[in-house]
Amino acid sequence: MRRLPHRIRAVLTRFVRDRRGLTLVEFAFLVPVMTAITLCSIEIGRYALLNQKLQNAATSMADLAARDGALTVAQLDSLFAAVPSITQPFDFENQGRAIVTSVHADEDGDPEVYWQRGGGGTLTATSLIGAPGNNANIPPELPARAGDTIIVAEIFYEYHPLFDILLEQKVLRRTAYVRPRIGLLTTLDP
Repeated sequence: MRRLPHRIRAVLTRFVRDRRGLTLVEFAFLVPVMTAITLCSIEIGRYALLNQKLQNAATSMADLAARDGALTVAQLDSLFAAVPSITQPFDFENQGRAIVTSVHADEDGDPEVYWQRGGGGTLTATSLIGAPGNNANIPPELPARAGDTIIVAEIFYEYHPLFDILLEQKVLRRTAYVRPRIGLLTTLDP
């Protein structure tokens, strides 16, 4: 096997031992990884904040709707008007919808939707609890005893990620269930 001339060997040896620019090469490899981690962290934090705000809105809606012995359409509309403030900085008026439903159990304990009203945003959303006059779809771990009323607040939000890296666009739904403190709230007064 033929050996390389001394000059070429010397140049190659210097090239292999030369550490100038190594930091720049390492930095070039790390920048895309660190950028992806940063963007994913921002998106996950934003998603977690949105979920927390939506659950707070649902809990507040159900709790405030169930606190008095009677509820009027005007009172409920005032509650809907407050939801965009609760969900700031997210655009609830254009990407959200709140629905409040009264579920009452008959003498056999079968839950039925008595009334329902939506507001707070322009998103087209249908309650997963059911429609007025129909049987209510409530979780089995929430027993409906004969004569009980449950106020259900559903919050829907069309989530759009800032970066299409980790999460995808979807409609989020958060629900809260509260029993009225006073009365049954089986009617929604005009």
